[in-house]
Amino acid sequence: MSDDATMMASEAAPDALTLVPEDGPRYVGSKTRSLGDREQIDAIDRRLDRAVRITRTPRPAVGEAADRFLRGARIAGRLDHPTVQSILGLGIDDDGHPFFVEPHRRTLTLDAWCRGRADAPPRLARRLALFAEVCSAVGYAHRRGVIHGSLTAACIDVGETDEVEVRGWDDAVVQGDRLGGDLGSRRPGPVPTVETDRAALTELLAIALGADRDAVPELAALVDATAEPLDAPDLAARIRGYLDGERNTALRATMSRQLASAAHTALALGGISGRTRALAQARQALALDPSNDAAAAITARLLVEVPAAMPPAAEAALAASDDQVMRQLGVGFIAAFAAFFAYVPLMLAQGVRSPWPVAALAIVTGAMLAYTIRWRARGPYVITWPPMIGCAVVLALYARTYGPFINAPAQAALATMAIMLFPRRPPAWAVFSVLALPVAGNWLLEALDVLPTTMRVADQHAVIHSHIVAAQPSATVIGFLFVTVVLVVVAGVLASFITDSQRRNMRVAVAQSWKVRALAAPLTSDPPPP
Repeated sequence: MSDDATMMASEAAPDALTLVPEDGPRYVGSKTRSLGDREQIDAIDRRLDRAVRITRTPRPAVGEAADRFLRGARIAGRLDHPTVQSILGLGIDDDGHPFFVEPHRRTLTLDAWCRGRADAPPRLARRLALFAEVCSAVGYAHRRGVIHGSLTAACIDVGETDEVEVRGWDDAVVQGDRLGGDLGSRRPGPVPTVETDRAALTELLAIALGADRDAVPELAALVDATAEPLDAPDLAARIRGYLDGERNTALRATMSRQLASAAHTALALGGISGRTRALAQARQALALDPSNDAAAAITARLLVEVPAAMPPAAEAALAASDDQVMRQLGVGFIAAFAAFFAYVPLMLAQGVRSPWPVAALAIVTGAMLAYTIRWRARGPYVITWPPMIGCAVVLALYARTYGPFINAPAQAALATMAIMLFPRRPPAWAVFSVLALPVAGNWLLEALDVLPTTMRVADQHAVIHSHIVAAQPSATVIGFLFVTVVLVVVAGVLASFITDSQRRNMRVAVAQSWKVRALAAPLTSDPPPP
């Protein structure tokens, strides 16, 4: 019995395995794994000092059963090709288990490798190059008169350095005795032909193309159901020709025109789904033929146009932008109410004639300040009727302090401008009506003698009379200066916000416009200026 055919159990471990040459055990292994009709043992080849994997039957086998188990290993071992399964030895151990020895490798099946390690699929070029190696192995086997017959993705192992190995030769058909006459018999069943391997290679090509199938129409046409499968060498030549830069430009141009026409039809249907489909088809058309003007025009249109109905993702992004704007404007409202609340002590310094309006102004302004702080912290970021009415009450109390035409109009105009900046607010007519009412309403009620008059014109002089504060000269002047400064600062902050926001939006619009023009421009021309 040869060295590779002498096996005995090691006494060091219950499931250890050794093959005993004349000078002692050659293979020492453990970690037996059951794989149904066979078991695998990881071992060390002591003669070569390398890791190997031994595959054997779980029970002793002799005669035809042993030959059938070893048949695939015998065929693979006699196919001298780097991409065919490597066989380092085979035989029957002392316990009657047929076995064969292979290098120990960490591998993935072809479909798992194409999905990618750690969810990072290999590039299309790498997948195609590896598939070409599979075609090379199958073509070599065909030249040696061997038909694999059961080629699937599970038969293709890819190692850690992307080395590929074609396995599963147990049911291969061997024509004549070109590999020797002691290969053993096949299992009963249909006899595969060369067409069987051709069809299997077509299915493997579809796996290799994956999601990039639309980008390579020349190769996608080979996996079409109506296409005639190619011999392995011809298929490998097609793949390598593509990787070397050969393109079927006529086919790509035809498919590009078809996709551009389909994109135009989808765009005419309208709606979010139609626009999404049209953009995808136009993008594919440009990938196939960058000179397709129709596809470029559709792409540019879809990138520039704002659809009537926004996609859910766009609506969510717009809502997030609105929330950010509302929070930023909330800072201005907090500062404004804090400043007007600080004006209450100045009113007290002027002398109080009617304490109830001053108390009401302090309470309402303080409540609005607290409401604005809470609103900015928690939302919901929308201007509703309660804060609108609160602003109107504050304006009405200020209008009663010095009359409807001193400070109150400027405060009302500033509040109106600020609220109209909010993306989510009541209709414009409601904002105008509610915030104009404190000024116009005060004047109307005074004109009808319902409220005491705060302003009269006599001897070409406008005389202001406050029924709420005594209007001590120094305190009144300081109060007017304070309110004027607050109005100027708040108006400036709001105007600056508008300008900065418009500037940011303009930069985005100009950048997007330049990108679209660059995309639509011919490849031979220089990029358009921004």
